[in-house]
Amino acid sequence: MTQQDTSSSAQHDAFRLDINGLRAWAVTAVVLYHFGIPGFSGGFAGVDVFFVISGFLMAGIVVGGLEKQRFKLFDFYMARARRIVPALLIVVLVVLVVGAVILMPGDFKQMGRHARDSLFFMSNLRYLKESGYFDVASHEKWFLHTWSLSVEWQFYLIYPLILAVVYRFLPQRRLLLALHGIALLASFSLAVYWVGSKSELAFYLLQARAWELLLGGLVFFASTASWPESRRRNSEWLGLGLILASIVMIDSQQPWPGALALPATLGAALVLLARRRRSLGTGTGLAQWIGLRSYSIYLWHWPLAVGLVYFNLQKEWLWVGAAIAAALLLSNFSYRWIETPSRRWLAQRSNLRALAWLLLPIVIVAGFAQAARRD
Repeated sequence: MTQQDTSSSAQHDAFRLDINGLRAWAVTAVVLYHFGIPGFSGGFAGVDVFFVISGFLMAGIVVGGLEKQRFKLFDFYMARARRIVPALLIVVLVVLVVGAVILMPGDFKQMGRHARDSLFFMSNLRYLKESGYFDVASHEKWFLHTWSLSVEWQFYLIYPLILAVVYRFLPQRRLLLALHGIALLASFSLAVYWVGSKSELAFYLLQARAWELLLGGLVFFASTASWPESRRRNSEWLGLGLILASIVMIDSQQPWPGALALPATLGAALVLLARRRRSLGTGTGLAQWIGLRSYSIYLWHWPLAVGLVYFNLQKEWLWVGAAIAAALLLSNFSYRWIETPSRRWLAQRSNLRALAWLLLPIVIVAGFAQAARRD
């Protein structure tokens, strides 16, 4: 699950406080679910909310860029890499170093395999071959949460390429809109079909998750409509209510995703359509603080949750509270000293230089992960 750089979509809109606040809702739900906090049995739906947000922002960047004849595919890929890779690299490296100290050789070997696949955005395919996301064994996988980053990155690779090719020959917004709608229906139908008999495929594969990102794309096309304040307010609170209902009423025993993912994803779409800047639901200072750090919070919280299980402390509430606090502290450090500075520094370099600076540490950390896999 990644949270995209809102400034990257400035060509579509000014900084969206509501999007930032919606990220806070999503990551809070995911974190509290993973730490086993009562009342958040459906907190995993926060990832689906993130997918809708990402799809909305990506449509703004790609479609907006194509219509203004400013879109460059390599620039798009590099912008995503600058946003996603540095913080991910640090988390993977730190967890690998800790794993080398505390884990048994067999467990460390598995960690190395998972770390490598996370860095190359293939971890969803790795976990598909292993146990399911909701299985007990999932808490032995220190990088399990990177499956959502892999799904998003795979979407980033395909989505702009298809739109750019279509728009080159048929530069019509209506055609792009129709393409989004057709692809959404196909992906959703596949998700509903798979979730009944092949739930792991529905959970981990882009084919069954693309509809959530494409729903965000459809919101982009619809977001030019002007709504009165009363309708925007009602839309936002209805959307937040649907998300909250998913978080508290759904649990891991129910088939997911599929039709049950509709309330959370449609709720996210309604909040995005509402476009309310100063709302008690999304515009508070706390929501903005969490939203800005949501990507780092997402990266750091899961290894800490797995650590609690590893030391059999997951039901010790003092330790759970300490782990949540540690996730917030680490995410604040990551946001201030890794995410923001690295993105700015890399943006000042040419794309080729920035690519080199990103690939070098990836190769080094991946090499460390590969070494961990040796007997």
